[in-house]
Amino acid sequence: MKRTSVVTLLLILVLTCPIVIPVQAADAPEKIHVLSYNAENVFDDKVDGSEYAEYGSSSNYYTDRMWQVKLDHIHAVLKEAGTPQIVGLVEIENAHMAQMILESVKDLGYNNMAVTTGDTNTQCVLLSTYPVHFIASLPTTWHVRDILVASVDVQGATVDVLVNHWKAKDSSGNTEDLRIEDAKVARAEVDGLLAKDPSADILLLGDFNSSENEQQITGQPTGINTFLNLTSDRTSMTATPLPSSLYDGWFDVPADQRGSEVYHNQWDDLDHIIMSPGLFDRTGVSYDTGTFGAFRAPFLLSSQRAADGRQIPNRWQVFGTHHSSEGYSDHLPVIAEFTVWPASEPPVTPPVNPPVTPPVNPPTPSPVVMTLTIGSTILNISRDGKTLSRTLEVPPVIISNRSMVPARAIIEALGGSISWNAALRTVAISLGGHSLQLTIGSGIAYRDAVSVLVDEDSKVVPVIQSGRTLLPLRFIAESLGLSVNWEASTGTITLTLQPS
Repeated sequence: MKRTSVVTLLLILVLTCPIVIPVQAADAPEKIHVLSYNAENVFDDKVDGSEYAEYGSSSNYYTDRMWQVKLDHIHAVLKEAGTPQIVGLVEIENAHMAQMILESVKDLGYNNMAVTTGDTNTQCVLLSTYPVHFIASLPTTWHVRDILVASVDVQGATVDVLVNHWKAKDSSGNTEDLRIEDAKVARAEVDGLLAKDPSADILLLGDFNSSENEQQITGQPTGINTFLNLTSDRTSMTATPLPSSLYDGWFDVPADQRGSEVYHNQWDDLDHIIMSPGLFDRTGVSYDTGTFGAFRAPFLLSSQRAADGRQIPNRWQVFGTHHSSEGYSDHLPVIAEFTVWPASEPPVTPPVNPPVTPPVNPPTPSPVVMTLTIGSTILNISRDGKTLSRTLEVPPVIISNRSMVPARAIIEALGGSISWNAALRTVAISLGGHSLQLTIGSGIAYRDAVSVLVDEDSKVVPVIQSGRTLLPLRFIAESLGLSVNWEASTGTITLTLQPS
């Protein structure tokens, strides 16, 4: 064929064949992923008595290299899963380890966290690339993990998340009563949210130590079925009026393919993503049907196989008290996809207020200066050339080389507010547009709804002494914009708040 004929043929093809260019709609709904993972005994770099025996010796059992491997493995799981925007983690030792995890995954976009504060060996943690607002650490039963309650702001839509780690099964078979207590606490929280908004978007994540058909297996009332009230009828989620039952993602998976953990060579589906009816209404955040399943990345699977032939989880390897740094967890993560639907109505533009003309020569406000002395109940407050004195409930003291103070008088003298929740043992502070929430005994606080360490020393935590709450002064002051000066020779603390 001559060259001119080839050119002519190509020209004909170009002119007669349509050219299709894929176009991404500007308002296409965003997809997000939710992952729930029992990471198996994630203990930190400190031996403080809360560890299991085989994790208790930094010289022989659980070395620095081991906890770093744990952090690296969690990072690998989240990265391989595509960085799910909402992540529930369980079997995390404490708030200190939770903060270490958060620091290790910030490069993936995780900047927000909440963690339970219960008196147990491990805690429940929520990580998110979206803003997280801690709500509560709900006690269940003695020596059983608290349930974490938090809300996640997903582009203006609120998703309420409960991260659970219910009581484990044992050889006695007598622990269902404890899981029922867990279920009652979780159900009461869900009912409270639904009472405020029947279409609320609610997710329950975690290791429930129960299968989705537990009641069918045992023939007895169970926490997950009887009290949490699961349904396998997905169509009922959009009924009118909305039902009170909840839908488990496992019902989207064929029965012979279910399972996130292997016990006695048989699969159990103990890890769940459970959803309220509001997650099926295609407003706010809604579940993409059929997207739930166990995340089976190759490195999470061992060469061993269960009775059905599927590879079992590549668990963390411990031989007696020796840690090999091999393996990940005895549980596989579970993951599901959701859609963030755009609001059906355009946002309302607020009216434009006329500009306010400032006074010609506005007075320059002066700083507020406050002084306290260790062991003294006198608080001196200087403002505009005048000094007033107030009496503190108890004097400031030194604990773990940090000044601890009763903060109420200080906050109220500056025009802020402070409240105490006895049930949750939390202190909430608001001052100058900033908010703080601290929990007795916890090294994690929430500053403007973002989790932060109270102090680099994990022993520095809010405490109760003589019936009064004492808070770490420097953390409180600097979080709220005050400067702090310490005079060691006299034990005097000077706080200064500059006018904004």
